[in-house]
Amino acid sequence: MQCAAIASLGLLYGMGLAQISEHNPAFLDSRSEIRVALPTPRSNIEPSDFILWIGKNKLTPVSLRVTEYAKRPTSPATPDKVVLPGTFAAALGGNVWDPNDDTTRMTQVAPGVYELALIIPEGEYEFKIARGGSWAQNWGANLKQDGQNIKLSVPSPEKAVKFVVDFNSNTFFDSINNPDKVAQPTIAKGQIQGEPERKVRSVALTLPRALNNKELLEPMMLSNGTFEYQTVVLREVLSEPQFIYPKNDLGYTLSKTKTSFKVWSPVATSAKVILSHPDYHIPLLIELERGTAGVWYGSKNLNLVGWTYQYQFETYGKTRLAADIYAPAATPDSTKSVIVDLSATDPPGWSRKLSKIERSQTESIIYELHVRDFTINPASGVKQAWRGKYLGLTQTGTKYKGLPTGLDYLKWLGVTDIHILPFQNFNPDHSTNYNWGYETTLFNVPEEQYSTNPANPVTTIRETKQMILALHKAGLRVVQDVVYNHTVPTNGTRSAFDETVPYYYFRTNDAGELLNESGVGNALHDERPMVRKFVRDSLLFWINEYKLDGFRFDLIGMFTPESVKDWSEAVYAIRPDATFYGEPWTGGGPVRFAKGAQKGMKVGVFNDDFRNALRGELDGPSAGFITTGKNIEAVKQGIIGSVDSFTIHPSESINYVSAHDNLTLNDKLALFNLSPELKKRAQTLATATVLLSQGIPFLEGGPEIGRTKGGNHNSYNAGDSANQFDWSRMPEFEDTAAITKKFIAIRKRIPEFRTNKPGSILFIDAPEGVVAYRIRSVEGEFVVILNGTLEQKSVSLPGTMPWQLYQTNEIAQTPREFSQSTRKVAPLTVTVLAMVSG
Repeated sequence: MQCAAIASLGLLYGMGLAQISEHNPAFLDSRSEIRVALPTPRSNIEPSDFILWIGKNKLTPVSLRVTEYAKRPTSPATPDKVVLPGTFAAALGGNVWDPNDDTTRMTQVAPGVYELALIIPEGEYEFKIARGGSWAQNWGANLKQDGQNIKLSVPSPEKAVKFVVDFNSNTFFDSINNPDKVAQPTIAKGQIQGEPERKVRSVALTLPRALNNKELLEPMMLSNGTFEYQTVVLREVLSEPQFIYPKNDLGYTLSKTKTSFKVWSPVATSAKVILSHPDYHIPLLIELERGTAGVWYGSKNLNLVGWTYQYQFETYGKTRLAADIYAPAATPDSTKSVIVDLSATDPPGWSRKLSKIERSQTESIIYELHVRDFTINPASGVKQAWRGKYLGLTQTGTKYKGLPTGLDYLKWLGVTDIHILPFQNFNPDHSTNYNWGYETTLFNVPEEQYSTNPANPVTTIRETKQMILALHKAGLRVVQDVVYNHTVPTNGTRSAFDETVPYYYFRTNDAGELLNESGVGNALHDERPMVRKFVRDSLLFWINEYKLDGFRFDLIGMFTPESVKDWSEAVYAIRPDATFYGEPWTGGGPVRFAKGAQKGMKVGVFNDDFRNALRGELDGPSAGFITTGKNIEAVKQGIIGSVDSFTIHPSESINYVSAHDNLTLNDKLALFNLSPELKKRAQTLATATVLLSQGIPFLEGGPEIGRTKGGNHNSYNAGDSANQFDWSRMPEFEDTAAITKKFIAIRKRIPEFRTNKPGSILFIDAPEGVVAYRIRSVEGEFVVILNGTLEQKSVSLPGTMPWQLYQTNEIAQTPREFSQSTRKVAPLTVTVLAMVSG
């Protein structure tokens, strides 16, 4: 019976019926290895159960290894549940990187002490420690919270391993990495691994020989021994050199008389371009030819500006349509690309030259805002048609009751870099709804909803450039918030990435299921060469075409250090003064780029240690230094750029107390029983601490003018009522805005606050709840005193020379000389003193 089924395989595939098995494919991950998830888990399985069909030829695997067992039920999460989520759980019948998986659950043997003993198959693994059934509390190497993955190398064929974590002494050891601390356990095979006869879910099959180049391009199917056939999809094998295209000409190329196309889709058996134009009722077709490295190419001797197009691929027996992931313009629904002449989108005064200025990243003072939020409120003074649009950030002369708003306010405040929340084309389902935009669809296309004419991509591109040009003319740099870690739609017919090369761009398991490491559906597989190249090409496109000054990476912790290094070096090669930073955590998956991974890369990471020390917990009532004087040592670490913790240079630390995520600083302070005056003091204390610390200061836009989100801690889709800059509140908070401006000016004046060389800050003795430090500068010698308590404090001053009051929380500051050896400081205040030279 099996022979008859096999004999009919070629006929089935030739008829295109094999596409029905693509929902459960097998994957060619090297020329000699296939990874496959069984349609039905089985107990007994042998290599001879499988046959690989390549056209009419067949190969029988010579060996297999189990890569995953059938899943087991999981117990509910509890506060004391400690698990070792990682990659070895799958080999034991558990879930990969699941912080609530019972397969690697530890047993509490004493208060705060947990142990686990397992027999683990041979392999190279990574894991972390999680408590409470989620990633909210997790530890990596050296029991560092949110730290790097712990590595485990298990010798052949398997080994018993014991793990011990002691939260009391803050230690973690295992019997392989720390044999002097933990003895190898003595356990019988299967004793702790679970059921004596576990059902296999997926395996890796070793073929008798490596497939040749010709075979890789032929249709392949796998028989799994139960008369079921699975399409073999080229996955990791596409990372081999023969499929890596090095040139920078993917997408379309335009001249006066010709339009050319190139697209990378090595798995396609045919490809064409389908073009349409409103003035023509019949589509224009361009058949593409297969070139080197899996690139298809073709051209038409016409200038096709204004035409929309899609690629059509025949892949694994199925016809697929996709927008061009390299194109710079798209239709509003993001399903089709649009051919535009980019040179025709340049506004008057636009330069195509790039800045080559050498500049330390610590010169930046970053201010975060969202295109719509910043000007949508009528009190912004921006003309109605431009409110909430790119052009809203170009208008000058705007005021509210005599106080500057919009672009004029940014110039007045004195910040240097404007971090703009995502404005790459995002989820078309939200084109008419409010959204922050952390769900990119096409990375080289600016989001059309911020255009005054969303249906016209030329207008959208031109107005994006007008915004950037206006900010540049105001002396402000532009940092784009980018979300390369995932896409929306995640996969399927609406995903241009998935339709162009199925199963390549995103992380999948051996069943082809997406790994939701971002927390929102999928995760970019950045190790793969052509994925890494796409991100690099996209970053360079935005710098070259839009003259951006830097990038803030959403969830940079999801990417490998090799990728981050590749991208940052590519950016710095053409913009040595660029700003490059990101969030060193993930949306629930493994952290590959944690704090510390950036050392020596000229890449900054958000310093959540400093943030938490200053404000306390993100959304709850637990308080930090700015209202209690607690967390003194953590605050000191932040002030010196965390060089004794996770950085080499202060420029690697993005210092902040609040951002668009979680409660705004004002809403956090509203949780405490503080008078209006003390709330303002605490807000200024927080902001000034960030500005007077070494590293790169990052300011959430708006707290200094009283911005509130009404207590909404996750306002990504909450609309204007929660997210807008309410400029009508500025008169009430004119004093906090003015004092913020003063401390920005102090940072700019005293270069030692901006130095990238540690060691210039010297902490001096201070009473409980107070941080005081001395800094020597070419501008003189200064003392900074931060009082995080609700009491007046006295601080002994160093030296014998008289001091001068340089700046406090008061706006109008008259320099006053005094010779006392101590200085009294008011509750929740920052005081800067300057030594008077003789």
